[in-house]
Amino acid sequence: MPPPGWKPSREKSPASRTFIRRRKPSASRRPWVKGALPSELPGGWSGRTLLCWFHFPALECFQCNRVNASGVCETGGSTCQTQGSQQCFLRRIYENGTLSYGHQGCSQLCIPMKLFNPSVIVEYKCCHDSPLCNKF
Repeated sequence: MPPPGWKPSREKSPASRTFIRRRKPSASRRPWVKGALPSELPGGWSGRTLLCWFHFPALECFQCNRVNASGVCETGGSTCQTQGSQQCFLRRIYENGTLSYGHQGCSQLCIPMKLFNPSVIVEYKCCHDSPLCNKF
């Protein structure tokens, strides 16, 4: 409870009256940006946008929509040829700790990882170093 006769002040504290003007750094203060990018990148991309594209040499990869646990393609296997930034990939699915089936081919986006679920593990592997590197 406030003391008797106490009234809240309507005056703001000095800290709340202070206004800090934030300036955008000029190009001269950002030498690592100035001249780092060409004004126009191939394909019409603005120099303000930097996208990382890795172009690997064309590579032959195994391709199969469903590979059984023995490594035999059940859906008519073939090969594919990577283009641009594609990589070979291999996806293995384990159910209750046992290899169940897989998938292999060429992919634009491949992130090596393992996804865990109480009864299922999905493993993604990517490669671009040798032909047919995504063997099951």
